[in-house]
Amino acid sequence: MPELPEPAEVAAREGAPHPDAAPAQPHPAGPPAQPHPAEAPAEPHPPAESHADANRASARTRELAGVLLEAGLSIAVAESLTGGALAAELVRVPGISASFRGGIVAYHNTVKHNLLGVDRELLLDRGAVDPEVALQMARGAREAFTIGEHGTDIAVSTTGAAGPDPSDGKAAGTVYVGISTLWGEKAVELDFR
Repeated sequence: MPELPEPAEVAAREGAPHPDAAPAQPHPAGPPAQPHPAEAPAEPHPPAESHADANRASARTRELAGVLLEAGLSIAVAESLTGGALAAELVRVPGISASFRGGIVAYHNTVKHNLLGVDRELLLDRGAVDPEVALQMARGAREAFTIGEHGTDIAVSTTGAAGPDPSDGKAAGTVYVGISTLWGEKAVELDFR
């Protein structure tokens, strides 16, 4: 397998974000503390998709994979709401092993904290369905899938309230996607109500 390019080389490629964009926040130093015994599972099971929705997602995933492969960018995922579905979708794309580093399914808050470094107090105060939780999950995935000196270029996370009841005070259908890259971070709220 060819070596990954240096970040400056990646940024110089056509269409790549500029490396002077706001940098990602560093992962908290040191190992995470032991889980709080009062923590409970974060979210109910995700809703079933219709066949048409699944086909659209597959097309979007193939398009994303094509962009990643063409640009020589690496990606990792941290999933809560989607329970591994994003990683499963990515690995269906031929050749994705050149870009896809791996994924962590962190459904329980303790797993979000222990494996991804999500702040325990944030989880206790706001719950898992929160934009900052999504950002910290993505940040944690970028660090978890660093290989040698080569950091993961892009990490995507999912967290949300699948329903039918609200979760963490958020209405069913509220979803947050966290994106952490070498060039910056963003959390996006999606509403599937």
